[in-house]
This record gives sequence, structure tokens and C-alpha cells, in this order.
Amino acid sequence: MEIKLPEVKDLDIDKILVDYTVDIKKPFKYPPQLLSIIEGEKKFHIMHRGSFSAIKGQSKGRKTTLMSMASAAFCNQNNPVLMTFQANIYQDELCIYFDTEQADYECHRFVNIIHKLAGNLDNFIMLRLRPFSPEERFEIIQKVIEKYKDRIVIVIIDGVLDLVSEMNSERESTEITTWLLKVTELLNIHITVIIHENWGTEKASGHIGSSILRRAETVISVNLHKKDKNFSVVKCDRMRGKWFESFIIGINHEDMPFILVTEQTKTKNKSEDPPF
Repeated sequence: MEIKLPEVKDLDIDKILVDYTVDIKKPFKYPPQLLSIIEGEKKFHIMHRGSFSAIKGQSKGRKTTLMSMASAAFCNQNNPVLMTFQANIYQDELCIYFDTEQADYECHRFVNIIHKLAGNLDNFIMLRLRPFSPEERFEIIQKVIEKYKDRIVIVIIDGVLDLVSEMNSERESTEITTWLLKVTELLNIHITVIIHENWGTEKASGHIGSSILRRAETVISVNLHKKDKNFSVVKCDRMRGKWFESFIIGINHEDMPFILVTEQTKTKNKSEDPPF
């Protein structure tokens, strides 16, 4: 029986064979890092140009608090934020943060924290997409990226589940994941998505969560500390290259984030929880 191959429309196969064949003779460069975590004299590069990463955790586990520190690093002209987060971007490059669920006052509070940590917001834009439908949010994000494609270097989507109408839809999951892979490579940017975990487990919510985590270059979890809910543990779940040690974050009486201690000070029995 003759096997009929599906038609491939609007694709120039000859050009694809030229442009996308992996040729060992051609020089290559490792993708430049965009964000690093500093531990003493070591640096762990967690975000690179041309890829995407995921931040996951239970609801209200301080995922957004972690991203306030990371965002401040992108605004801080490559100087470390809280001696831990250091970005590597050019002065005119742009960080755009999309939030899908916070109220207006919460977003203003978030931006104010970034401003206090970084001292400026010259290359930072935050858009609040709570009032829109999932389809509208996804369309807005795509159009904003297209508008700023000549300057943009990092995109943060706080609430990627809110871009789909059904988190277990294979079609929507494939669409979002394919878009992440495609746009990060074509524009040579990095996209970080924030996603909830299923209640009581470490698994990201829905089919879309599983699809994203399988393909992300770095997966970081942020969850409340088991012994004291005033703190949260930031943990490297998976990463290319060496993994950074877990560390603890919190919010002080002035509503500002801080880093308390690393889990390098764990007791000898390697307890899951760091001592206080």
C-alpha cells in the first residue's frame, strides 16, 4: 500500500535544509546568559537568550515575590540585587511583565517594590491583563512583543494558565508551548512563565503545565516553608548545567522582599528544611 505523506504548505524545504541542517563545521556560540544567581564566588546562569523557563508553586507561595527581585535585576544595569540576582543585558533592552490575575493596587505595589530595589524603571513595562479573556490576553501579549521586538529581551508571563480556556486541552497546550519555542528562537529573547502547582503536589497544573515543564531550560519552585509560613523556599527543580542551592525569601515589615539564608547551612542529616 502506498503511504501518502501529508502536504506541507508554505514551507520552502530547500531553504529549510540549508538554514536548519546541523553542520558541525559551522562555528557556534553558547547562548548569552540573561540572569544569574550568585552563591558566594559561584554564578549559576538560569536564563539565556533564545529559551524559556518556568516558575512554579502553590498559590500564594511567593512566586511573584521572587520575580520582583529578578525583575529588579533587569532594571539595575547589571548590578546584583540583594547580592543574589544579576542580569546581563544592554542598557536599552526591555523587560516586559504581563500579569493576568492581580488587582490594580497589587500591581502598583509590585512595581513600587521593583523601583525601590532597582532605583529606576527605565527599561521595565508592566501590563495588567486581568480584565481580558484568555484569547484576548494571548493576543495582547503577542502584539506587544511584536511592537517592541527591536528592544525586548525578557518577557515574564505571570499566570500562563490564564492564556487558555481549558488547562487540559491538548490543542491549547500545544499552541502555547509551540509559540514559546518559536518566538524565543526567532527573536532571540527569553520568556519566563509562572504557573501554579496542583494542590498538595509538586506537579504543575494541567496538560499545559506538564508540556511547558518538559521543554523549559530551567524550572524553579517557590513554596511556603514547612516550619514557618512567613518564609518561602526557592528550589531548583531542573536546570541545564549545575544546579544552584535552595534559598529562603521573605517580606519584611516595610513590605520589601529579602533573602534570609541558603540551604548550604543545612544540618548534617540533610533535612529537607534549613535550620533557623
